[in-house]
Formats: sequence, structure tokens, C-alpha cells
Amino acid sequence: MDRILLIDAGLFETRAACLENGELIDIWIERPEEISIVGDFFIGRVSKVMNGLNAVFVDLGDDKTGFLKVHNIDRKSENIGSLVHEGKKLLVQVIKDGIGEKGPEVSCFYSLHGTGVIYHPLGHSVTFSRQIRDSDKRDRIKDLIASSSLSGGFTIRTVAQSLTDAELRQDFQRLSYEWEELNKAQIQNAKPRPIGQPQTAVTRILGDHLRPDTKIVANNADTRNEAKQYCGSRWPQNPPVIELSNPQIPIFEAFQVEEAIEQAQLKQIDLTSGANFTIEQTEAMTVIDVNSASNISAPGLKSNALATNLEAAKAISRQIRLRNLSGIIIIDFIQMTGKSDVKSLCDKMKKRIADDPVSTRFAGMTELGLMQIIRKRSRRPLSNFLHQSCPFCAGTGYQDAIPTALSKLIRQLEAEKSHDLSSHIIVEAGEALATPLLGHKEKIESHLARRLTISLNSALPQTGYNIKWP
Repeated sequence: MDRILLIDAGLFETRAACLENGELIDIWIERPEEISIVGDFFIGRVSKVMNGLNAVFVDLGDDKTGFLKVHNIDRKSENIGSLVHEGKKLLVQVIKDGIGEKGPEVSCFYSLHGTGVIYHPLGHSVTFSRQIRDSDKRDRIKDLIASSSLSGGFTIRTVAQSLTDAELRQDFQRLSYEWEELNKAQIQNAKPRPIGQPQTAVTRILGDHLRPDTKIVANNADTRNEAKQYCGSRWPQNPPVIELSNPQIPIFEAFQVEEAIEQAQLKQIDLTSGANFTIEQTEAMTVIDVNSASNISAPGLKSNALATNLEAAKAISRQIRLRNLSGIIIIDFIQMTGKSDVKSLCDKMKKRIADDPVSTRFAGMTELGLMQIIRKRSRRPLSNFLHQSCPFCAGTGYQDAIPTALSKLIRQLEAEKSHDLSSHIIVEAGEALATPLLGHKEKIESHLARRLTISLNSALPQTGYNIKWP
């Protein structure tokens, strides 16, 4: 399989996209002030026991306070007070990012992520990805685990079946070293503090999404070098290919990713056959409605309804991943009469969601013929990164979020400056965008090597802008 990871590192955000056989399957956005700390370890100290909530607050250092529930200390206990006391030192791992003033949720059940294996030091079982069905492959991996120095539980990822024995042993060695270092840090450090190197946007993307069979294409030399250093520490014997993109063409445009991002923001998606489907996100669930529209004929012996639904199922599963939809997803396909048609559609959707790296469960069909899917909440939906509610329509419409507008502007200036030799740029900005532009003026001027004049234009949308080259 041809797998490419694109990294578009910008001044205010880093975007990544994964393509398999030329098709975009995932998009991620990381911003410096919002980098997830899920998976990070801390030396913590219990600051307050909340018996009524059966939980404790944990001082993590750096003005961070974590929230630790009783079942994340002991699965069987129902009394937090019998397990910990104020002042107790704990090694904890973040399992959920904080929101607003609410701190991160932490756990004393740890997970260390390798390339093909997730190691649970306090676990006891070996769990395989649903995609590893071959018993010989499972036995091979179990034998390698038995011959390693690690004891505990393991989750075997899909990619493990394509790794060699040497690569898996290397994975186990690195995980063993990481666990030893964590234990040393726990002994040596008394004060609450984070352990290990802080995550950057690039290392977070690589740590979560990179596989050995992936080629990396970066948009600048600094990002390429950071990726090389990271990959060299993970796969010193067989690092992935890392290349620079053509500097004359923005990387996401060169691979048609910008177009796919624009489509992933549309309410209605048109299909090749002439059919379409609409996506509505609400607080409680996401509702998807399939319409035959101008599609009135089906290929071969399939009914028109089944053919349209099968085409829509493929496109819907792709949009679910690109938009990172999660929670309850209800799909209203075109009504079909035969049970065999319904089974064909369900089998198709089950196969599609089985390839999703985010835990996704097919929950069956309702009595009214609505398909139910439940997808684990892993990160914010793409729309939440790109948009903010419009202040003039009570939340019924959206405009670019300020970081999105700021990053769009920088990318446009980067693209245009190579064609315009002027040393001066004039930017007119809407009210919401003008303030952060002025706040980052020196940083942007240094980045572009151009003098920047910023003026407020109240006639523009809140996050709108105009560029002028004198």
C-alpha cells in the first residue's frame, strides 16, 4: 500500500494529512497552545480527596491539576479514601485533555505506545487488533512477547503483522527502556512535574499516526529535520523515507488536500451517480441523510436503492474519518425492500468502519430502518478546529475560527511573496482578526522577511481580510 504522511508546518498551526493509494483518509490539526497531552506522564501529588465524587485532585506541577477517579486507581475498589490520602505521590498518565477550566483526567493504569504494540505494564492479557485474523501471525507475536523482558498486558496493533521479528524486538526493547526510565523518574523526583520531553506539534503527529511503511513529506527543512530525529530514535535500523515538498507549490495544494478539506466542511456531499447525502451535527448526535436525487438507474442487477446506498456508504465512512465525527451517528439510507439488500449494505459499512483506527462500533438497524454507528471521541471534530460560531446569527451560522483565518492568511502570503518582489505588504482585516494580527506583527514580519502594515476594515467579515502589494 502506498501511504504518505504530509506535514504542513505553519507559523500558527501544523496540519497533517494521510493518503493511502492517493486517497486522503485523515486530517489532523495541531496548534501550539492546544497540543494534546494525552499519553503524557507526570509525577503527581494528591492535593484533595473528594469522597463524595470518589475521586481526587492531583497536583501535576506547572499549575496543572489532574482529576483521578477511583476506577483509574483500582478497578474493584469503591472507596477512594482507602486507596490514597492527601500528599501521596503518584505516577499518573493523562487519558483525557482538560476543557476550559476543567483539568485533564489522569490514570494509574499506564499505556506505552510502540510502533506495533501498546504496552500496559499493569495489565495481564494480550489483545489483538480485529484485522489480525491469521493464527500463525498471532502465535508469532505471542512467542516474541514471551521471549522479551516485558511482563504485563499488550494490545497488538494492525501494523504489527507486517513488522519483522527484528522490528518487533526493537519495539519491545524501546518500551522496556521507557518503562524503566519512568520508574527511575518516579523514585528520583519528589515534586510534582511532567516527565519526559514536552510534545511538539510534529512529534505529536508522528507519535500518533506514523507507521514504518509510511513516506513522510514535509513542507520545510526544520520540520523534515525534526521528523528525521524522531524517526531515527524509533527506527534506527530502518527509518521511513522523509522528503521535502516542492517549495513552489503549497504542499496541501500539490496533493489536492485543500480541496478535500473544503469538501469536508460542506453540508451536502454529491456522489458520482448523481445522488447525494447531507450531514447534520447536533449536540446529541450526527444525522446523515442519503438522497437518490438525479440517480435513477443502477449498474448490473442491483436495485437502484442498493447501488446508491453502497456508493454512499463508502463516501460516508470517509467523511466520518475526515471530519472526525464521533458519538452517536445515525444514517438514513434510501429505503430498500429485500433483506438481502439490507444485509449487503450492513456488511459493506462494517467492512469500511473496521479500517478506522478510532474505535467504531456498528450498532445495527433500528425498527425504522436507520443505521446506528457509535464512534469513540478521540479528538475534536474538524469543524471545531476550523470554525467558530458567528456572533451575528445566534450560532446558526459559522465563520473561520481566528487561528484558521490567521493560518490561511499566512499561507496565502507565503505563496504570493515568491511572485511579488515588494518588501511591503498591506493587510486589511476584520475586527476579530485585526487584533491577533497586530499582536503577532513582528513575528509575521520576521517569518516573511517583509514589512507589514495592518489596518482595520469594519466592512469586512469578522475574520475576513484583503491583501495589497504596493
